[in-house]
Amino acid sequence: MKNSILYALAFLCLIGMKGELKAQKFDNKVHFDFNPSMKNAYTSALHLRINDSRLAIQSEKSSNPNNAMALYVENWTDFMEILADENPKTFEKMLPNRGARISKIKSGDQESPYFLYTQAGIDIQWAWLHLQFNQVNEAVKLLKSTQGDLERNIKYFPDFLANKMLLGVVQVMSEFTTTKYIANTPNALNLGLKNLKEVIQTSRFEFAEEANFWYAMILLELEVEDDKTWNVLNANALNHQKSLFGNYLLARINLMQGNMTKAQSILGVMPTGDKYHRFAQIDFIKGLACLYKQESKADQYFKTFLDNYRGVHRIKEAYQKYAWSALLQGKNDEYKRLMEGLAQNGNSVHPYDAWAEMEAKQKTIPNVELLKFRLNFMAASYDKAIHLMENMPALKGYEDAEFLFFKGKMLHKMKKTDDALSIFEKIATNSENKTRYIAALSYYYAGMIYADRKETAPAIKAFENCLKMNPDVMKKSIHWRARMQLDILQPVQTANSK
Repeated sequence: MKNSILYALAFLCLIGMKGELKAQKFDNKVHFDFNPSMKNAYTSALHLRINDSRLAIQSEKSSNPNNAMALYVENWTDFMEILADENPKTFEKMLPNRGARISKIKSGDQESPYFLYTQAGIDIQWAWLHLQFNQVNEAVKLLKSTQGDLERNIKYFPDFLANKMLLGVVQVMSEFTTTKYIANTPNALNLGLKNLKEVIQTSRFEFAEEANFWYAMILLELEVEDDKTWNVLNANALNHQKSLFGNYLLARINLMQGNMTKAQSILGVMPTGDKYHRFAQIDFIKGLACLYKQESKADQYFKTFLDNYRGVHRIKEAYQKYAWSALLQGKNDEYKRLMEGLAQNGNSVHPYDAWAEMEAKQKTIPNVELLKFRLNFMAASYDKAIHLMENMPALKGYEDAEFLFFKGKMLHKMKKTDDALSIFEKIATNSENKTRYIAALSYYYAGMIYADRKETAPAIKAFENCLKMNPDVMKKSIHWRARMQLDILQPVQTANSK
């Protein structure tokens, strides 16, 4: 009996020693352990709790120095900080971190689904940031190998659904970097959105918040307007009451869709406190929501944004919108002062900054009634917009063309598609408008009307004409949307011709 007990004790000790040796062997190799601590750090980064994320990462590096997931989550944290701040100095300072992280990850366990996935994820994040700072060639270099890595990872780990999510993002981004359109070839934008749609609609997907994050970011970049595409988004997954960045995204989406009151309601439950990263763009969004509703308190938000923002984008637009607010209050001298500030500050890389600069160069005070009409239309206050449209004083030159364009959009909203189509085609074919964004967009909206009517040939012609235009601003987003529609319609035309 005594010997049996001794043998049992010896056996248990041997098992314990083997387990300890196995754990030690695991710890000494670069591995991928997406443990609860790393999941919390990843979520903190997504929510813009940057300091919380960094503290958790440092703790993981101390206790588990060979866990490569700490490097991946650390990259997420850098990405979110730069994404929020849009500060090129921070970007340049953090950029060397990419190479060091990739190098260590490449020495990790190649039999893990995270081996290729984390490398791809890191490169996607830096590629997005390169595009944010207009460094297209650098983004292209990172994206070239990333798609192949993800396709191989799908082959090796077909049940690891996160691969498809990142593949969708890469496909879309590859289209972002392409200026040429080749007819009758698969459009990467649609392929990418299709992959993202599939993972978003999968129940209990581990990375659901990230999938919806990417989907929202992409559609906002494209300035997609149709409800059918937006309806794929699971707004609840953005976690807007806990995530500061999710709150910002959801508010921006509602602004784009004309839901100003809802946008303000979302911003009203924005998470606050010292644990959240300072995010100046929230003030800009609050200012836009107030401006579209023609509330004078828009001023304070635009001023706060301009005082605190340290990035490079939307500075000129903020001055423009601030000036509009002054104009609505009858402060013409303040309008002029702010437009002078616009001319002296910021750059015109972002399309809306370029648009603001274009207005400043005209050196004329806009027609207030036209401005009110546009703002009411953008705020979906259609009754007010219709009243202003029907009583608009005579306009000349560029303002008359702008009014006609927004009148076409208003009639389109009212389902008066024949009248809207007539206006869009008149604007598009007017030689005076050939370099204006309203001409390219008029071809696009004409194409959408024809497509809704199932008139495929004239729809394709309109979208092709849109791509031939070289508009003064917003060229990329207008052309991306036209290419997406052509990708949908050309197979229909081919099928109908058989």
